[in-house]
Amino acid sequence: MIKCSTGGAYYARGEWVPADGEASAALAAKGFDAAAIENAKTGTMAYSILQAHNTSGDAENLKIKFDAMASHDITFVGIIQTARASGLEKFPIPYVLTNCHNSLCAVGGTINEDDHRFGLSAAKKYGGIFVPPHLAVIHQYMREKFAGCGKMILGSDSHTRYGALGTMAIGEGGGELAKQLLGGAVGVGCAALCVLFACVGLSQLAENAFFIYSLSSAVTVAADVAQYGLLSLAFGKLSQLGFRLLERVKNFRRYRDIINLQEACPLADIARASGRSVAVVEKDLKDLVRRGYFPFGFVDDETGCFWANNAVWRLKNPQRAKQQDEQARAKPRRKKAKKPAAAQPQSAFAAQSQNFLRELDAQIKEIDDEEIAKSARGIREKAQDIFEWVQSHPGAQDDVRRFCDYYMPTTLRLLKVYNEVEPHTASSEAAANVRNEVRDVLAPVNDAFANLLDSLLQAAALDVSAEAGALKAVLSQEGLVEGGLAMHAAPKTEEKER
Repeated sequence: MIKCSTGGAYYARGEWVPADGEASAALAAKGFDAAAIENAKTGTMAYSILQAHNTSGDAENLKIKFDAMASHDITFVGIIQTARASGLEKFPIPYVLTNCHNSLCAVGGTINEDDHRFGLSAAKKYGGIFVPPHLAVIHQYMREKFAGCGKMILGSDSHTRYGALGTMAIGEGGGELAKQLLGGAVGVGCAALCVLFACVGLSQLAENAFFIYSLSSAVTVAADVAQYGLLSLAFGKLSQLGFRLLERVKNFRRYRDIINLQEACPLADIARASGRSVAVVEKDLKDLVRRGYFPFGFVDDETGCFWANNAVWRLKNPQRAKQQDEQARAKPRRKKAKKPAAAQPQSAFAAQSQNFLRELDAQIKEIDDEEIAKSARGIREKAQDIFEWVQSHPGAQDDVRRFCDYYMPTTLRLLKVYNEVEPHTASSEAAANVRNEVRDVLAPVNDAFANLLDSLLQAAALDVSAEAGALKAVLSQEGLVEGGLAMHAAPKTEEKER
C-alpha cells in the first residue's frame, strides 16, 4: 500500500515515521528527544549541500554560491547584458553558454546566429565556456561536464535539475543569474534608499533643532545631518548611474530589433523606426559598439549605414578597408614600458598540494605490507598528476575542490590509522579488521583518482573541440573559409606568345 505524505518523513531505527501530528510521540517512543527531532533535518543530503555552499555564516539565512551556471541561446544575451549594465567585469564561477534544443530545430541552420556570436565574444571577454551550435544542448552538457555529488548548478531554464546524480540544480529567472554573476550583490532600490536617508537626515535636523543651546550641540547636529546628506548624495549618484545603464540596455534592444539580421541598415531607416533623429541614433550606436553591445558592429560615416558585421563590410568595401588599414599602420604607436614581473608567491593550492604529498610520503614509508604500499604509491602518483595539472590550469580548481577537501584528507587519515593499528593486528581482531578495510578501499580510491584525472583531461579536450568548432563557425559566417561568402581574386591570364 502506498501512502503519500506532504510533510515528509523521519527515518528512525529502520522505520519510516510520517512527519505529522503523531511524529513526536512516535519518535519519543523510539528514544529520540525534542532536540534530536529538531536537528533531524541537518542529517539530510539537501541540508548538507546547501550548507556547503552557504557563504552567509547563518544556517537559516542562506547566501548560496553555486559551483557553475548555465544558460542557453534564448536567455544568455539578456542575462549578460543586465550584468554588464550593472558593472560586470568577469564571470566569478564557470558559466556555460550553450544551446536550447528549441533553437536548433530550424531546417538548414539555427535561428539564433547573432546570439551565438554574442555568446562567443562574451565568453572570450569574461572567461565563460561557449558551446557552439550543433555540438550540445544545455542539459546534457551540464549533466556530463558539471553535475556531481554534492554540487550545485544554477540555470536559466525551468527544468535545470540533476538530482539523480547527487546534484542540487535550480532553474531560475535571468535576474537571479545576473545577481550570481555580480557576486551576489545587486544594486537594487538605490532611489528608495536615497529618499530614506534624505528623510532621516531631515527628521534628525527637525528633532534636534530645538535643542541647539551650545556650540558642541550645534556641531553634533551638523555632523548628523552631513552624514545622512552624504549618504543621500551617494545613493542618488548610484541611482542615476543605474538608470543610465538601464536606458542603454533598452536602446540596445530597440536597435537590435530594428536592425534584425540586416547586414547594412541606413541610419535614416533606424531613426525613422525608432522615432529619433539620425544624429541621436548615430551617437547611440557608436556608444553601444564601443561598450561591446554590438561586438562586430560598425558605423560607416561615409554612407550613413550601420553594418552588423565589420568583416562583411570589409569584404564588400575592399578599397576603403585597405585605406583604413594603411592609415592605421601609418599612425605612430607609443610603446608601453614593460614592468618587471614581480615574484608570485606560492598559491594556497600549491602549498596545500605539497603538504598532502609530503604527508602521504611519510605514511607510505611506514607501511610494511607490500600490497598496501603499492596501492598507496599508485594513489600518490595520481594525486601528484592531478595537482600538477590544476597548478598549470587554475580554472580547474573548482573541479577538484571535493578531491582536496574530502578525498585526500580521508585517504591520509585511513593510512595513518592503518599504521597506528598495524603493530596490534596479530593480537587484536579489531586491528586486523582495520587493516582489511584499508586494503579493500585503496583499490577503489586508485580508480577514483584515475577517473578524476581522466575527466580533467577530457574537459580540456572538449574545450579545445568547442573552441575549434566556434572558430570554424565564425570564419564560415564571415566568409573567410570555404562554405561562406568569400571574395576570390580573378585568375591571371597567361600572356600570349608574340
